[in-house]
Amino acid sequence: MKVLLAALLCQLLFCGPLLAAELPELTGAVAYTEMLQFDYTKNGVRNRVQFWLEFKGSPTVGKPGQAGYQPESGAIYYYLVDMDNKKQVDNWLMGFSMM
Repeated sequence: MKVLLAALLCQLLFCGPLLAAELPELTGAVAYTEMLQFDYTKNGVRNRVQFWLEFKGSPTVGKPGQAGYQPESGAIYYYLVDMDNKKQVDNWLMGFSMM
Protein backbone atom coordinates (compact mmCIF):
# COMPACT_ATOMS: atom_id res chain seq x y z
CA MET A 1 0.00 0.00 0.00
CA LYS A 2 2.84 2.40 0.76
CA VAL A 3 4.28 1.84 -2.71
CA LEU A 4 0.90 2.63 -4.27
CA LEU A 5 0.59 5.84 -2.26
CA ALA A 6 4.16 6.88 -3.16
CA ALA A 7 3.46 6.25 -6.86
CA LEU A 8 0.29 8.34 -6.69
CA LEU A 9 2.10 11.22 -4.99
CA CYS A 10 4.90 11.12 -7.58
CA GLN A 11 2.36 11.36 -10.37
CA LEU A 12 0.75 14.35 -8.71
CA LEU A 13 4.08 16.12 -8.20
CA PHE A 14 5.63 15.47 -11.60
CA CYS A 15 2.55 15.49 -13.81
CA GLY A 16 0.64 18.16 -11.90
CA PRO A 17 1.65 21.08 -14.16
CA LEU A 18 0.71 19.09 -17.27
CA LEU A 19 -2.64 18.04 -15.84
CA ALA A 20 -3.43 21.53 -14.56
CA ALA A 21 -3.76 22.79 -18.13
CA GLU A 22 -6.22 20.03 -19.00
CA LEU A 23 -8.22 19.40 -15.83
CA PRO A 24 -10.22 22.00 -13.91
CA GLU A 25 -10.07 19.84 -10.76
CA LEU A 26 -8.12 16.88 -9.46
CA THR A 27 -9.87 14.59 -6.98
CA GLY A 28 -9.42 11.09 -5.67
CA ALA A 29 -9.12 8.83 -2.65
CA VAL A 30 -6.75 6.09 -1.61
CA ALA A 31 -6.77 3.52 1.18
CA TYR A 32 -3.38 3.59 2.83
CA THR A 33 -3.65 0.81 5.41
CA GLU A 34 -4.61 -2.81 5.40
CA MET A 35 -7.82 -3.71 7.21
CA LEU A 36 -7.47 -3.26 10.97
CA GLN A 37 -9.67 -4.21 13.88
CA PHE A 38 -10.60 -1.22 16.01
CA ASP A 39 -13.30 -0.65 18.66
CA TYR A 40 -14.29 2.86 17.57
CA THR A 41 -17.76 2.52 19.19
CA LYS A 42 -16.33 1.58 22.60
CA ASN A 43 -18.79 -1.32 22.85
CA GLY A 44 -16.20 -4.10 23.10
CA VAL A 45 -16.54 -5.16 19.45
CA ARG A 46 -13.48 -4.64 17.28
CA ASN A 47 -14.85 -3.64 13.87
CA ARG A 48 -12.94 -4.14 10.62
CA VAL A 49 -11.81 -0.67 9.49
CA GLN A 50 -9.44 0.96 7.03
CA PHE A 51 -7.83 4.43 6.95
CA TRP A 52 -8.31 6.55 3.81
CA LEU A 53 -6.98 9.80 2.35
CA GLU A 54 -9.12 11.88 0.03
CA PHE A 55 -7.64 14.76 -1.94
CA LYS A 56 -9.16 17.62 -3.91
CA GLY A 57 -7.33 20.33 -5.80
CA SER A 58 -7.77 22.82 -8.58
CA PRO A 59 -5.19 24.91 -10.45
CA THR A 60 -5.07 28.67 -10.84
CA VAL A 61 -7.48 30.00 -13.44
CA GLY A 62 -6.56 33.26 -15.16
CA LYS A 63 -4.15 35.92 -13.95
CA PRO A 64 -4.31 38.03 -10.75
CA GLY A 65 -6.26 41.23 -11.27
CA GLN A 66 -8.19 39.92 -14.26
CA ALA A 67 -11.88 39.05 -14.29
CA GLY A 68 -12.54 35.39 -13.50
CA TYR A 69 -9.25 34.87 -11.67
CA GLN A 70 -9.32 31.99 -9.18
CA PRO A 71 -6.23 31.04 -7.15
CA GLU A 72 -5.19 27.42 -6.78
CA SER A 73 -6.85 25.51 -3.97
CA GLY A 74 -6.64 22.09 -2.44
CA ALA A 75 -7.24 19.95 0.61
CA ILE A 76 -6.49 16.50 1.97
CA TYR A 77 -9.04 14.72 4.15
CA TYR A 78 -8.22 11.84 6.48
CA TYR A 79 -10.96 9.44 7.55
CA LEU A 80 -11.82 5.95 8.73
CA VAL A 81 -14.15 3.53 6.88
CA ASP A 82 -16.02 0.63 8.49
CA MET A 83 -15.40 -2.12 5.94
CA ASP A 84 -18.41 -4.24 6.92
CA ASN A 85 -20.93 -1.38 6.70
CA LYS A 86 -19.07 0.44 3.87
CA LYS A 87 -19.59 3.73 5.70
CA GLN A 88 -17.32 6.49 6.85
CA VAL A 89 -16.96 6.49 10.64
CA ASP A 90 -17.94 9.70 12.47
CA ASN A 91 -16.16 10.73 15.68
CA TRP A 92 -13.66 7.86 15.45
CA LEU A 93 -10.94 9.88 17.20
CA MET A 94 -12.89 9.62 20.46
CA GLY A 95 -12.29 5.86 20.48
CA PHE A 96 -8.71 6.13 19.28
CA SER A 97 -7.35 6.32 22.84
CA MET A 98 -8.57 2.74 23.38
CA MET A 99 -5.99 1.23 20.99
